[in-house]
Amino acid sequence: MKKARKNIEGSEREKYAELRDYLNQILLSNLGSTVHLDTILMPDSLPLFKRVYISFEACKKGFVLGCRPFIGLDGTFLKGFYGGQLLTAIGQDANNQIFPIAYAVMLETRDNWKWFLDHLNNDLGNYMVHGWNFISDQQRLCLEFIIASVLCIFGIISQRDGRTNNSKGYLNKLDLKNWTKANFSEWPKVDNVTNNNCETFNGKIVKYRGKPIITMLEEVRTYVMRIVARNKKILSGYIGTVAPRQLSRLEREKEETNKWTPTWSGDDAEDIYEVEKHPTKLTGLPCRHACAALALRGRKPEEQIHDWLGMHAYNTAYQMNINHSGHNNRTCQQKKDDTLDEEVALVAKAAAAAAKSQNQPKQNTGEPTSEVNVA
Repeated sequence: MKKARKNIEGSEREKYAELRDYLNQILLSNLGSTVHLDTILMPDSLPLFKRVYISFEACKKGFVLGCRPFIGLDGTFLKGFYGGQLLTAIGQDANNQIFPIAYAVMLETRDNWKWFLDHLNNDLGNYMVHGWNFISDQQRLCLEFIIASVLCIFGIISQRDGRTNNSKGYLNKLDLKNWTKANFSEWPKVDNVTNNNCETFNGKIVKYRGKPIITMLEEVRTYVMRIVARNKKILSGYIGTVAPRQLSRLEREKEETNKWTPTWSGDDAEDIYEVEKHPTKLTGLPCRHACAALALRGRKPEEQIHDWLGMHAYNTAYQMNINHSGHNNRTCQQKKDDTLDEEVALVAKAAAAAAKSQNQPKQNTGEPTSEVNVA
C-alpha cells in the first residue's frame, strides 16, 4: 500500500526538492501572484525547508475589489510524515460564501504567524489604510471563559473554580469591541461571531493534508480554483442588484415590518422617523424598523443596502480566474470544441487508431530533466 501510494503521489522527501520548480510554475501561469519560500541554510547539507506562502493574483485582486474588509485566520495540522500546519486567510464575498485569499505551510509559532501576516499585509495593502478586520479561532477560548462566568453567576459552579477566576481576568484584559457583538466595528458590514469561514475551508481540504507537500499544495490550489470558478458561474445568470443570500435575509426583515409603526418627526426631507433602535450599520442591511419607515414613504429597502452586499461587488470579486500550475497529466489544459467539423473529427479518429496500434515503447525526446533542491 505504501509503495503504491509512493508511486502515485511521490516521495514526501523528494517532493521538497521539487518545491522551487513548482512555485516557479505558479508564477509563470498566474502572473501577479505571490509566492515566498523560506529555508534554513545548512553547512554540510542541502538547505532545509522552513515555510512557504502562496497567494494568487485572482484571490488578492478579487478580495480587495469585491469583498468586505473581513478576514478569518486559522491554522490546521498537516498529517504527513513531516507534520507542520497549513495557515489560511479566508474572506467572505457579497453572498456570504468563503473567499480564499492566501495560505502557507509552516510550524504555527508567533514568528511564523508574523511572517505570514507581513506578506498578507504586503499583498492586500496596509491594514490601517484599508481597515481590514480580523477574526481567529481564539473565539473558542473566549467562549469557554464566558460560559464559565455565566455558570458562576447562576451559582452552577463554585467561585473557587479555577476557570471562573481565569475567565474574569482574561475578559477584563480584552477590549469589549473584540468579543461583544454590541461593540463590534460597523465598518466591515459583517456580524459574524465565529470563524466558520476558515473551519469550512479546513473541512474541505482535510483529505489532502496527509499528502506530500507538492501534491497537497496542488490539491489546495485546485480547490481554490474550483471555488472561484463555481461562484463565478453559479450567479452568472442571476438578475438583481442584491446578492441572493442578502436578499433572503432582507426579506425576513421586511416580513416583520407590519409589527412596527413608524412616526414621522416632521423634518423637511422626511428622512427621520421614530422607530426604536436602528441596527443597520453592523450588517449593511436595513432592519425591520427601517423597512417599515421606507415602506411608509414608498421606497424599496433593496435600494438602501451597502455596496459591498450587491451583485456588482460579487461579480467584481470573481472577474479573474486561477490558472493551472504547469503541464502534467492531471492539470494540463485540454481544449474542447463542441462544434468540430467533419475534417477535424476524421483526423482525431485516425490519430487515436494509430496510437492504439502502436506497440513500441516511447523513445527519449532528448528533453533535459532537472531536479532543483530547496535552496
